[in-house]
Amino acid sequence: MTPRANPNFPLNLDISPSISTDRSSDLEGAGFLDQESSIRDFGIAGKIWESAYVLDEYLRSSDGMEYDPPCPVLKPHTGSRLVVELGSGTGVNALALGKLLDASAGDVLVATDLDDVCPLLLKNLQGCTLPNGPIAVRPLCWGDSAQGESILSEFGDDDRGMMRAAHIVCSDLIYFPELLTPLLRSLLHLTSAIQRTTPDIPSVTISYKIRSLPKEMPFWAAFGVWFDYQPVWRRAQRSASRLGSTVTSEFSGWSRLGAARDDGDIFVFVAQRRPESLLWDIPAADVALMSGAGHGADDTFERLLLMSIGDDDGTL
Repeated sequence: MTPRANPNFPLNLDISPSISTDRSSDLEGAGFLDQESSIRDFGIAGKIWESAYVLDEYLRSSDGMEYDPPCPVLKPHTGSRLVVELGSGTGVNALALGKLLDASAGDVLVATDLDDVCPLLLKNLQGCTLPNGPIAVRPLCWGDSAQGESILSEFGDDDRGMMRAAHIVCSDLIYFPELLTPLLRSLLHLTSAIQRTTPDIPSVTISYKIRSLPKEMPFWAAFGVWFDYQPVWRRAQRSASRLGSTVTSEFSGWSRLGAARDDGDIFVFVAQRRPESLLWDIPAADVALMSGAGHGADDTFERLLLMSIGDDDGTL
């Protein structure tokens, strides 16, 4: 049997450290991140990819900016939350996520990647904690339901035995065609593991850079069958004035987060499972899953691309 190739070291790998084009991002200034050595030791997983910078902005949701939809992790909530990041790589987005959660309230953040990438995560996140608690690092190979179930069993059960997976976050995962089906399987597994009686459906936040549309479109066509999703928009506050007890703010026009960047066209999507899909069986055959599982193909992403034609800066 031919051994499975390491996806982090594809043939003729030639990548270099990235530098954010967004001056508001502080990722490249984090002293514990050394992309040069990380790329040498961990390949693709050792680089901070472009979409991570955009996702970082969304997670930080800085003052003076308004986002639509708002970052799900920042929404008011009751009870504890389990947040799982897929393909965490260097851990830069896990670091931003960790600042939004509170371990004293029962929140748990699990940063995941392949077994051989977990040492990089442990090194970069060592000493980085949620308020009153550490960030957990666990292996999760996409499509491996046993590893996914292990995470949910370890962290996802509260005192009532209910799964409490609240948010799934991922960045720059949609690239190699052979990994798209297992990625979708993991997203479905993690968002299926909830009690059917609970009103809360986990959110999925995906930051994605277009690299090869013909190879990537099949993922979005299949993803949209199971998930309802929309791109994130943003606008900047220009001024604020007070009239009595009322504060009135003036904003710029809306623009799509990640549009028309120097380092490529990037989308940030917020998604939730379509309620009816929670009752569907997930096909065992990859071809059936990627062809819509008998429910057709979704054209949401195709329509979003058509809407963007002729609007290079993504403004409304």
